[in-house]
Amino acid sequence: MVVHLHDIREDPEFGMRRLQTMQGFRTILAVPMIRGGVPIGALARWRREVRPFADPKIGLVQTFADQAVIAIENVRLFTELQTSNREPTESLEQQTATSEILRVISRSQTDAQLVFDAIVSSAVRLLGAYGSVLSRLVGETVVLAAFTRAGEAGDAALQAEPSQTLQSEGVHCAIIRDRVPLNSEDAPNDPGLPAEARRVARARGIRSLAGVPLLRHGEAVGAITVSRPEPGGFTEDEIVLLTTFADQAVIAIENARLLTELQARTGELTRSAGELRALSEVGQAISSTLDLETVLNTIVARAVHPSRPEASAKAWQLWGISAPEQHFL
Repeated sequence: MVVHLHDIREDPEFGMRRLQTMQGFRTILAVPMIRGGVPIGALARWRREVRPFADPKIGLVQTFADQAVIAIENVRLFTELQTSNREPTESLEQQTATSEILRVISRSQTDAQLVFDAIVSSAVRLLGAYGSVLSRLVGETVVLAAFTRAGEAGDAALQAEPSQTLQSEGVHCAIIRDRVPLNSEDAPNDPGLPAEARRVARARGIRSLAGVPLLRHGEAVGAITVSRPEPGGFTEDEIVLLTTFADQAVIAIENARLLTELQARTGELTRSAGELRALSEVGQAISSTLDLETVLNTIVARAVHPSRPEASAKAWQLWGISAPEQHFL
């Protein structure tokens, strides 16, 4: 909920008297930072005189708050993936490949295609696979996002239907619907696979086939598969590694989605040249660094209108789950 107090001295419920005395402010605006419907912090602006914020300014601060959420989410996802990448069971080659993909993600936050291409190539190399295919769920349609080449006939069979409805017989459709991993020892002859999946397996020379869903907050947003010409399936450790690649694809999808939505929202609003420049600077900070403090400091600095020195801003991020504390950033 947005909090907009025109004059805190006239609000009997305002409890930050000590901070008000220290700062000397009168008008305050605070907007929540929301991730997945859950508040994770707030961005506040205040003035030392009684002068309420106009609706366009409130919208601008909300946009800055959305940018802060993107920055926080980026750091969280990257930290989780890097922590997983440091597990002692992982080989140096695997750690190197993961780090390379993370660098591609950080350089291409609005272009997920570059990340998808890097992921399928790395999956083939690290899993000793013959091929890899990655798909995305767009609405109720499963769309081919990236794949490694497997010969003219095999590629033609795969590209014959670059998109399918979610209820189609394709193996990616099944993985997305069921949201569970698949591991087939002999795909062309596996009665548990849809007929369309067996047909494509024969055309691409596939025997072993494994796949996992791309999960975001428990919901499937795509799938990735790997295959080999030899029967026998994939090991449990290989499925775990494939899941890591799926997690990386989710980061790329989320980055592109959030930044695209934010750009669209910014474009819909009437902005001054200074405001557009400020939003652009924050966007560049988000895409160029994973240093959260740097990004949030940029957001706070740009949230203050350069022609209004009496207006100030602060950001709070909520840490913890059951009893979060507030920290100034």
